[in-house]
Amino acid sequence: MPHGQAETLTALLQASVERQPDARALAWKTARWTYTDLAGAVAATAAFLQGRGRGKGEHVALLFRNSPHYVAAYYGALAAGCVTVPLNPHEHAQVLTRQMEHCQARMLLGDPAHPEWNAIAELAAANGIEAVEIPAEDDAGTLARYLRQMGGAAISHDNAQDGDATATIIYTSGTTGRPKGVVLSHRNLAANTGSIVQYLGIRPEDRGIAVLPFQFSYGNSV
Repeated sequence: MPHGQAETLTALLQASVERQPDARALAWKTARWTYTDLAGAVAATAAFLQGRGRGKGEHVALLFRNSPHYVAAYYGALAAGCVTVPLNPHEHAQVLTRQMEHCQARMLLGDPAHPEWNAIAELAAANGIEAVEIPAEDDAGTLARYLRQMGGAAISHDNAQDGDATATIIYTSGTTGRPKGVVLSHRNLAANTGSIVQYLGIRPEDRGIAVLPFQFSYGNSV
């Protein structure tokens, strides 16, 4: 694997899958996903996006609360070669639409449980953005249902570009003002995550409760 490719987020995830395929990766309410489960959901998401013509460098917005669905959609979009744009599920339709327009998103993957989902989907469609509903529901069949929604397909290779390629655009206002899109590469995020693992002394057998929103940089790295 080329040096740059080794530092993509999807390559790092795959290394974890190969190292501990049957270990638990995610626990959410009653849902439990192993690393193998997560890898299957990621591959299915990437295949779904590629089947819709989404690929290298295209921007895909994500609108989920913290859930396995967000993780699968995030890594799946990266594996398809896309740039992820995580959106704040507590924001209103007009703000979210403005952000999708600003970053020129081509697709929105989101949970229709958002109180303004219908308005968001309509505004997205009016701006040429395809909105895809992925209900983030919780029960023993969460993984199987997610795979069905993605068509159950898989891809044989990782299309993420390299460590210096843009992985994510995160909208943040800092302390004041209108949120601005911060562009982060795979290498940026990998370095940030590595720093967190190092200073907290996190080990593979440790478990962490993620209460930080995944759509923000710290929560995303955790």
